[in-house]
Amino acid sequence: MKRLSAIPLNGKYFSECRIPPSYNPLIKHICTDSRTCTANSLFFAIEGLHVDGHDYIPEAIQRGAVAVVHSKELTYYDSALAYFRTDRIRTMLSFLSAEFYDNPQKQLTCIGVTGTDGKTSTCEFIWQLMNLLHVRCGLIDTVHMDDGSKCIPSPYRQSTPEPTELYPFLSQCRKNGLAYVVIEATSHGLSDECARLKDIEFSAVVFTTVSSEHLEFHKTLARYIDAKFNLARQLVKNGHIVSARDFPYLESLKSIAPKHARFATYALDSSSDCDLAAVTLAHDLYSRTCRINTQDHVEIPFGPGFFTRNMLGAALAVSQLLSIQVDKICSLFNQLKPIEGRFALQRFQLPFSIIIDFAH
Repeated sequence: MKRLSAIPLNGKYFSECRIPPSYNPLIKHICTDSRTCTANSLFFAIEGLHVDGHDYIPEAIQRGAVAVVHSKELTYYDSALAYFRTDRIRTMLSFLSAEFYDNPQKQLTCIGVTGTDGKTSTCEFIWQLMNLLHVRCGLIDTVHMDDGSKCIPSPYRQSTPEPTELYPFLSQCRKNGLAYVVIEATSHGLSDECARLKDIEFSAVVFTTVSSEHLEFHKTLARYIDAKFNLARQLVKNGHIVSARDFPYLESLKSIAPKHARFATYALDSSSDCDLAAVTLAHDLYSRTCRINTQDHVEIPFGPGFFTRNMLGAALAVSQLLSIQVDKICSLFNQLKPIEGRFALQRFQLPFSIIIDFAH
């Protein structure tokens, strides 16, 4: 909780501020959905694709909002409340959410994972590997959330939650004594339009694959890829960028990355030079045996090659971040657990295989 005066609502991005004299209520909550407004809320009226938050300002006030951030001229202003107008409302939502929770991201080592496919699996494998190495690590992805108290199914409808959900999570990670957190970074979350991750700097980032997706939002493939590249732009000094060696936009990624970025690449069954290479020796639906760097027989408890690729990316990120030999990390592959809904093979005595999969 903070007093209104303690929240930086008078910066250069606000074109208009209406504050009653001596008005300084206690802000207990930041929200973008009028239905979640409670007493002493700060309500952001955001114009979305289907619903305009400006239409719900009266309901937000009725439910207890004491201040409103908006981007349009309003037809009515309650003289007893505070109003702040900005044309960068998504940017300010991220910034003020971070400020409201005392910038927990600055006290955490953040690892971001993006790509068209493989984001969730790579996040889960990083989280599992960190815990196998006895390094406590938070997690937020499509499937799970772990703030250091317990790993639970993610309660959010988005893989990368809104700042009003993300920063309470990061704050709880900090309170629970975590030093690391893995964040699934979607193109929407990374985009300038949504700006959910805009105020987070990442110590390590992983790029899995990129193909054409979400063009109904980004409009062009170039804009989609550029949104993904924001993850590299938000790298801390001397941070790590991990990518598949055959990542089709690797050279473009290198050209936009900070000069201090440290690159590492991985590959499966490829002759390309890279930092972590795996060659398949045998595999079936249920498992795979690989030669990985100097290790001749690494057992992987998943058959499909895309799992192996994601594990390689996860292992390389952990190795780079913790300065641990990557071979040691790869030796833990046989202890990794299946991920719910990700090519989950069901074992039955039937003449066919049953696979539960809701990834794309």
